[in-house]
Amino acid sequence: MSTSHVQHIAHLLCVSSLTAILSLPYTYQTGTVGLVGGSNECAGRVEVYHNDTWGTVCDDDWDMDDATVVCRQLGCGEALCALTTAHFGRGSGEIWMDDVDCSGAERSLTQCSHSGFGGHNCHHGEDAGVVCSGVSSSPNISLTSVQSTVLPGETIEFECSTSSDTCSTTVFHLYKNGVSIMTRSTTANQKHVTFMLPHVDSSNQGSYSCAYSPSFTRTSSIDISVGNVPVRLVGGSNGCVGRVEVSYNRQWGSVCDDDDWDINDAEVVCRQLGCGGAVCAPKEHHFGRGSGEIWMDNVNCSGAEAFLSECFHGGFGGHDCNHEVAGVVCSEASQTPTISLMSPYSAILPGETLQMRCSTRASDICNNTVFSLYRNGISITTVFADSYQESVIFSLSLNDSSQGGCFTCAYSPSFSKSNSINITLVDLPKPLLSLQPSRELFWGQSVQMTCSMSPQQLGGTFTVQQLFGAFRETERASGCTATFTIPKVDFRHGGFFYCVYKTSVSHRNIISSPSNLVVLTVEVMLPRPALLLQTEEDPSWHDPVQMTCSISTPYLGGVFTLQQLSGSHTETKITSGNSSTFTMPQVDFAHEGSYYCQYQTHLSDRNFTSPRSDSVSFSVVVTLPKPCLTLETEKDPSLGEPVRLNCSISTQYLGGTFTLQQLSGSYRETKAASGTSADFTIRQVDFVHEGSYYCQYQTRVSSRHFTSSHSDSVSFSVVVTLPSPHLTLQTGRTPSWGQPVRMTCSISTQQLGGTFTLQQLSGSYRETKAASGTSADFTIRQVDFVHEGSYYCQYQTRVSGRDFTSSRSDSVSFSVVVSLPQPIISASAPDGELSWGPQGPEVPRGQSFSIVCSIESQHQGGSFHLISDGSKEVLTEAAVSQSASFYFPEGDVSDSGNYSCFYEVALSTRLFTSTRTDELRVTIKGLTWIEWFLHVKSAHPFVFYGAILGVLLLLLVVCSVVLLKSKNRHRQYVIKEEYWPMTTFDVPKWTESE
Repeated sequence: MSTSHVQHIAHLLCVSSLTAILSLPYTYQTGTVGLVGGSNECAGRVEVYHNDTWGTVCDDDWDMDDATVVCRQLGCGEALCALTTAHFGRGSGEIWMDDVDCSGAERSLTQCSHSGFGGHNCHHGEDAGVVCSGVSSSPNISLTSVQSTVLPGETIEFECSTSSDTCSTTVFHLYKNGVSIMTRSTTANQKHVTFMLPHVDSSNQGSYSCAYSPSFTRTSSIDISVGNVPVRLVGGSNGCVGRVEVSYNRQWGSVCDDDDWDINDAEVVCRQLGCGGAVCAPKEHHFGRGSGEIWMDNVNCSGAEAFLSECFHGGFGGHDCNHEVAGVVCSEASQTPTISLMSPYSAILPGETLQMRCSTRASDICNNTVFSLYRNGISITTVFADSYQESVIFSLSLNDSSQGGCFTCAYSPSFSKSNSINITLVDLPKPLLSLQPSRELFWGQSVQMTCSMSPQQLGGTFTVQQLFGAFRETERASGCTATFTIPKVDFRHGGFFYCVYKTSVSHRNIISSPSNLVVLTVEVMLPRPALLLQTEEDPSWHDPVQMTCSISTPYLGGVFTLQQLSGSHTETKITSGNSSTFTMPQVDFAHEGSYYCQYQTHLSDRNFTSPRSDSVSFSVVVTLPKPCLTLETEKDPSLGEPVRLNCSISTQYLGGTFTLQQLSGSYRETKAASGTSADFTIRQVDFVHEGSYYCQYQTRVSSRHFTSSHSDSVSFSVVVTLPSPHLTLQTGRTPSWGQPVRMTCSISTQQLGGTFTLQQLSGSYRETKAASGTSADFTIRQVDFVHEGSYYCQYQTRVSGRDFTSSRSDSVSFSVVVSLPQPIISASAPDGELSWGPQGPEVPRGQSFSIVCSIESQHQGGSFHLISDGSKEVLTEAAVSQSASFYFPEGDVSDSGNYSCFYEVALSTRLFTSTRTDELRVTIKGLTWIEWFLHVKSAHPFVFYGAILGVLLLLLVVCSVVLLKSKNRHRQYVIKEEYWPMTTFDVPKWTESE
């Protein structure tokens, strides 16, 4: 069964049980009291339970003492009232009690005096009732007219109500801040009343609640705020100036300006609006006539009030005027005036008149306003305006720059500053013109004119003007100067110059007076011409030579003259350009030397000659090319061999001589040229001949000697060549450890008297020996493993103070070995018997024996290893004095077999092993019974005697059995085979023997 099914069954059981309980009849006790027909169990018609029946109580003599007992009996607190005449409706059935008279102290109604149950003289129209305090609920208060915030003059209505039963006459109380301010009585069973507060003002603000007697349980409170009459200013330029209007009964209306309206009233309006202080209180619809309601008249404020509605006035709506409305100008409302320039420019020249207008809205100012003009924040003049005049004009005459500045205006009493106008009094000084260079100028030269002035009005332009010419140029000022450049002056530029400065100040162009005059005089100056040698500085004999003379000048069409400085050659050429080229077709020695040129021209009927050019020089030469030197033989000739060299040249000047010169030695040889070359031979070279050589060619032309430059050098070195030696191993390639090794190094050369060096290739062994003829023998007396490896040899000799070394020989190698002899094997029985049979030693079974291995070797230490063909195990013993003994304590048949051993020794981290010995046959013989007993007795006496004792005990048992069987009465035992060994067995009956 699921959990949900269990829960369902449990629920059904609970419901059934509860139903059964509720269905049981409830039995009231006699005298039980109940209240019926009221709003709850503590108010209603009084009924009493008697004789299993409910019945009413008659209202005869019914009073508060009776009601007190009923409320106590029901646990409903105190009695509020005792009601008669079926206040809670007519009952039905029995009338159990009448003439009830309680003292008020009884615990139940039946304890009071009455006419007896059922005794009465009344009807159900006289049923008594009770209202107790036990469950009386608090009343509720609510607003029925306006919101919790009201305006002065409005009416507030509160409704106080309760849901509980009331007495016949209930008094409701209205409380303000906890104090009862108003009461209202109700008729029978009336549960609500209305309280009205008409024409409220600020005194009506507070926290309101209500209660009703006799419980006097208070309601929650309602907070009432009485706002002030809103005020606004209309018709002005902003919210702080204009016609005064107030809002009353949610409608805006005007304030009358009767004689009482003054600055105090205006002060309160400005304070209420947060517009600062009052400036003036205009009347007679200064800001226009109002319309609609006129709410206030005869306003008379002390000036300290926070709100206009707090001031004395004729009451809202009471007035005797016709929209002669009051106005206010507050200090925060004062408009910032505007200053404007009436003069055409804000930049004024000395002596001119400056005019400015200061203006504002006429409606925003008061009567007899004073306007003030400020320069740089300081008042400099004032003007009184006529009635509500909205602007005035200020006129000033300015004469120096200190009278300029930032101008503003303001009007009283607010003195709020206007916008500003910057006025500049411009008095430009006379500029200064300077000439650079100041001396006389030459035609084509650059000239600069600088115009400058004091840094007063920057950012303008300078203009340079030729007084009686056409030159005029304008430049923007860089700071307070400007520089004018004429790159190349000519005669047109001669004359007087002046400059002026022009700038714009506040959109007005102002020009300074002219500067001083400067004079420019132009002269003609020809520059120094340039003479350029177009060919080489040292031209060859009979070659042409060209020289060009040029000049940088605008005066073309002149004449160039070329002149030899220390000779007779001179030449003149007319040119239309600015250069001319002079050519000498075939120069000889008469032409060589220095030359210069000059330029002559004719301008405006005047001849002008340039200075001389710088001189150029050339020498006439016979140019011989560099000869070529060639080594005809090898570059490294052997000592005593010939060396041949050839020097040649490519030239037309034949018949000269060649000279061969050693560069760093004394060898020098000169030979007549055979055509364009010559051969040189050194027959037997020696070391003094080696080195670098060069050659030169010399010839004679027109009785002058000419020599070529050096040829490129060639070099050779004299060498002594040694062949590779030969290395021979005189002993075997595998010498034994400790034996000598001999090697012979030999060479085939005529350079005797040297030395041979034997060198181990990958080791440290090295030995040098003087040569015996052409060879040398080397011996390593006792070789070790460090000696094995490869060896080579070299031959060294000295010739003419120089050392020469042959190349290496081919290498030879050997390896060092260790030869161990074959060990010897033998057997012995130090503690037993050993005999030699036909196959070898024989040992009785059970006796000890030893096998001894030995070797004759020069190496100490090592170990012997014993091998048997009957066992896979190899026995090892350390060698002592070159032998080792293997001990067998008891010989057994398994120890029979062939034995051999070998020897191992470690030398220089290498392990060397001998050959195995010949096999030794060992036989273990068996024993006879007597030999065995004797052997056991001697070897194991305790075992022997124990065995004898055991045999005797066995014989005793056997004898006993035989004796028992010989008796007349026999007992037969049958042992079950499956219970063996004798865990249980059957015992049959005794059987009498026949």
